[in-house]
Parts: sequence; C-alpha cells; structure tokens
Amino acid sequence: MTGRRTLGADSDGYDPRRDLTLIAIAVLVFGTLTVGVLGFGATPVLDDGDDDGTVFPVQDWRDDGPEEVQLVVEANRSEITPGDTAEFTVSYENGTAATDATVQVDGTEYDLDGTGQTTVTFDRGGEFTVRAEREGTDLTRYISDAMIISVERFEIDLSLDADEEEITAGEEVTFSLQRSDTGEAVSGSITVNGEEHETNEVGRVTIPFGQSGTFEATGSVSDTDTETFRDGPTTISVEPRTVGLSLSQDIEEPRVGDDVTIEIRRSDTDEPINATVDVDGEQRIADEGVLSLTADRATQLDISATAPDTDSETFETVTETVRFARHEAPLALQPNQTTVERGEAVEFTGIRTDTDEPVPGTLSVDDRTAWLDWQGTTSLTFDEAGTVPVTLTRANTTTHTFPSDEVTITVLDTQYEIDGIDAPERVDRGDEGVVEATVHNTGSDDGTATVDYVFDGGEQATQTVELGGGERETVTFEVPTDVDPGEYEHAVTTRDGDVSTTIIIEDEDAQYITQLT
Repeated sequence: MTGRRTLGADSDGYDPRRDLTLIAIAVLVFGTLTVGVLGFGATPVLDDGDDDGTVFPVQDWRDDGPEEVQLVVEANRSEITPGDTAEFTVSYENGTAATDATVQVDGTEYDLDGTGQTTVTFDRGGEFTVRAEREGTDLTRYISDAMIISVERFEIDLSLDADEEEITAGEEVTFSLQRSDTGEAVSGSITVNGEEHETNEVGRVTIPFGQSGTFEATGSVSDTDTETFRDGPTTISVEPRTVGLSLSQDIEEPRVGDDVTIEIRRSDTDEPINATVDVDGEQRIADEGVLSLTADRATQLDISATAPDTDSETFETVTETVRFARHEAPLALQPNQTTVERGEAVEFTGIRTDTDEPVPGTLSVDDRTAWLDWQGTTSLTFDEAGTVPVTLTRANTTTHTFPSDEVTITVLDTQYEIDGIDAPERVDRGDEGVVEATVHNTGSDDGTATVDYVFDGGEQATQTVELGGGERETVTFEVPTDVDPGEYEHAVTTRDGDVSTTIIIEDEDAQYITQLT
C-alpha cells in the first residue's frame, strides 16, 4: 500500500522570520510588549527534534494575512490488510512534530501523542483518506495534508463443483459453491451464459441447460468488509438431445394413383416437424411434417426423413417403404352352360368385375389353351366325359392385376348307339313308308339323344329322346316316297353312331304295265 503526500505552497523550509538569532533579539527587545501588551497571536511552539526544550514563538508581522503552515502526514507501512494497525506521523514541513494536530480517518478523529504520532487499526478493507488537520489562529492558517490508505481485503479463492459435467440438453446441473481455504459452503451466485442464478443459503443452485454446447459456469460471492472472493469457474459440456422421428401414412395399402399423405412427427411429443425427405433419391420438403406421394404404376418408394438439428436437439433419421400396389380387377368367366354332353360346345365370355367390360384373356382347359377375342368370347367343345376345370387368366399391367376365375364344366357320360333299323326294302311311289330305329344310351348318365333321319343324303326329320343310362327307345320316321322311282340310301343317325340301308321307290303304273306284258 502507498501513501500520497499533498504538500502546500512552494517552500524550502527557511523563513528569516524564524531564524533563531533574530528571534532571540526580538524576544529581548520586544518580548514583553509582544506577549503582554499587544496580545498578538504567536507562532507554534517549535521543536527542533533534539528534546532540549522549546524555543520562543516568533511574531509574524506581515500585513498580507495569516501565515500558512503546511502539515505533512506519513504512514509507517504501505501494505495493510484488515485487522492491521498503522502508525501515522504528522509534522510541519520543516520536520517538527505537529503534536497539536489531529488525524481524521473514516469519520473518526485521532489525537497525536507528544511525538506527533497516532495509531489506527483498520478492521475492514477499502480505501481510506487519512487527513492531518489543525485549527488555525488569526495569524496562522494550517494547511491540511491527506493520504490514501488502501486496505487490501483477504483474497479467498472460490471452488465451484457440479454434480454432472457432461449432460444432455434439457437436463439440470446442481452447483455447489465453497471457500477453497476451508471447504465451507458460501452463499453467492452462479453465472452461466450471461445469466445469474442465486444460490440458497448453503451455496447450492440447480440450473437447467436447454441448449447444447460448452458452457463456463462462474461462482461469485460479494466482498465482505475483510474478504474479497476470486471467482470459481467450472466447465459444463452439454450434448444435444437425440430425438427420434416417426413416419406414418394415411393409406395403409395404397393403390396406383392414390394420393398418400405422409406425416413426420417427433417421437417424444408426437408433434409434426419440418423435415427433409428423400424419396427414392429425390429430395423433398415436408412442410410442417406433411408430404403427399402418388405413383402412376405399381412400385415401392424407399423414404428416409430427418429434421435439421437445433441448439439443443439432434434428430434421428427414420426410414420407411411405401408400396403402391396394382388395382385389383378380378376376372369373371361366364359360360353359357356348365353341364353338357360329349361333343357339345360351350360359349365362354370373360369380363372385368370392376367395370363389367369384356376382357381378352387366356383359357386353360386341361392341357389345352384357348384365347378370348377382343370381345372377350370363345367357344369350346368337350369330347370327354367328366368334370373339366376352365380357368380364365390375363397378364398384369403396370396399374392392374387380374385375379383369375375358374368354372367347372360337367361333361355327361352318355353314348347313343343305334341298335337296329327296320325299314321296307321297297315301297311304291306315293305310298306310306315307315322306318323304325332303336336308340340305346350305353352311357351311365341321363341324357337327351338327338336322332336324325337322313334320306338320300339330306336330313328329313329330327327327334329328341330322353334316355337314362342304359335305356333304349324306338323312334319312327316316315320315308319320303314322293320322289322319283329309284333306289335310295337312307339312315338313322345319332351323335355317336348311325345305321343305314337302301330302299327302292317303285313306280306303281310302270309295275302294272310290266305285269300285263
């Protein structure tokens, strides 16, 4: 610590009016008059510092006002801490002790001893003005002197402890503030990122960290009268909080052409979030977490979504696959009949059930393949008895799939044979001629036989006969005798067989003439 002396007028310490010789003469000549009669004020009693007694005061006869005498105050030490005592000496500028002066320190006045000294104890830190003063007289004015005494408080280091030094954004840290010298908890404040937090009475405070980064926390305590505290720092590392994302779609099984709304949300709060979405390599923006997808063909889209990191959070990438399926257009195979006899034809028509439109396709019949035309139709004949599955298929397109359809055609076990034919060998032209034939169903199923009578290569008549399995029935046909006389072949036919014979149509008149001849 240093003291500052403030001196008054420029002076080298000598004044002829204070010369001892002159003073002695003046005392001898005018002493009585000066002290007793005139009663003028005297100069201070001066001490030459050798303890040999006092000297006589000297009268100041100047006519320009009181004499100015400078006081000088000095301290015996420059380094002071609370509780220390300092000794102050006050003298005149010529070195004589100013015993009648006083010292003012922090509002307290201290008297000086016979050597011009006094002792002051400083019980707190700070800067103090030490001022030496003496009350003047009519003839003498004492110029005070002052010095600044700096009392340095005891410096105490602070220790700041944190229960966690590495945390995740959103978590809290509890700080404890102590004196480093004693380990005693002290109440103060913790400053983090420019924000001050007051501790409780035991030096603790819990502070949340909402952002990621590296933060320096500083503990501080207000100075006391005797102590000043050096801040205690510590470093907190805050990692961003990892937040998952969820991705959902409003249509679970979208079809080609559907508009699918994709939503990206935070997994922790389920709130929508602005996200960057990669759709099969194409970057898209999901504003407020919403993105619309569609496809013009059957496909699957690989999607990954993420959100930009913030000061406190980093977001995981979420992936999903959105599959756009073909529309289903089930096929329907419509035969005109499902139960037929051998050799009978079936007309097939194929349609789309979603639109009822005819559809070209492929028919699979046992080991055979048939095709529907552009009108969706075809005809098939079944020659073997039994049940025959017929399946309609069509190749998928980029937008539609065509589930197949199948029908079963039942082919009855019927066999129509002609057991025999009974017809005349000759018949007169114009006379009645009858042909009889027995039709035999040699199969196991009931059926309807179609029996035709053919005369001279031309079909003359047809009959249908319902026959159970193994049954027989006779059918009768009239022979056309109005034809020209001659020999003709005629037959009875069924699906499975025929019997033929010849018949002669005779001219009755010619026969009569022949007989006459």
